[in-house]
Amino acid sequence: SAVSATATVRSEETKAAVIKAPKVKPAVLIIIAREKTWLRITEEQKEAFQLLMQPGERIERSALQYDIDIGNAGGVSVQYQGNIMKTLGKSGEVVHLRLP
Repeated sequence: SAVSATATVRSEETKAAVIKAPKVKPAVLIIIAREKTWLRITEEQKEAFQLLMQPGERIERSALQYDIDIGNAGGVSVQYQGNIMKTLGKSGEVVHLRLP
């Protein structure tokens, strides 16, 4: 009858919507310090954390989205999804990155 036909259509629409949803993979972020650099990193709107990197230190993170404050733009090398980002700024310059 009419009631069960409507229910069937709805469940098929739901299945289609689930299949179409893109599979979102976390993006890998690697930061390597060349100079002493302060960073504040927020991943996917979670609690921000701060760190002070010393020359030669390297961190690797995995998240869907990043907001990064870099206290010394010339002091770090940032690699996102395997691509090294070009110069972010001068030594001592403060920059904000949002990825993606």
